[in-house]
Amino acid sequence: MLKIECRCQIKSLFKDSPLLSFVGVHFDSRQQFLILPSKAIEQLDLLSATPRRIELEGDIKLMNCYSAVQLSINDRHCSIDVLEIPGIEIPILGMIPLRLMDFVVDFEQRSIVGNPEHDGEEIHDLLLDIA
Repeated sequence: MLKIECRCQIKSLFKDSPLLSFVGVHFDSRQQFLILPSKAIEQLDLLSATPRRIELEGDIKLMNCYSAVQLSINDRHCSIDVLEIPGIEIPILGMIPLRLMDFVVDFEQRSIVGNPEHDGEEIHDLLLDIA
């Protein structure tokens, strides 16, 4: 897991709750989700969704999943469900939230940057054969 310096804002999509801001987050390329601390989930008053079966430390566990939030980083936004892992204190970004906003991780600078394949601009690939 890599600590990344970036401003990250999170807002509930379904309730009028405060906008939460974080200056640093963790990135874990093995994760798929946006994982939030329990305290942040309470502050956002997120709605409980269907629990998900998650492999964690070699065991399959049923983990709490919550309604979608709007995640904003560097003026890019996405909507994504939230996973709760008790005991964490800093949000963890997985691959899917970054892909949804066309970001990649610069491991040397410990930062999130626009996808260099798109010259840093937010451009999404639609891989569809409609012929």
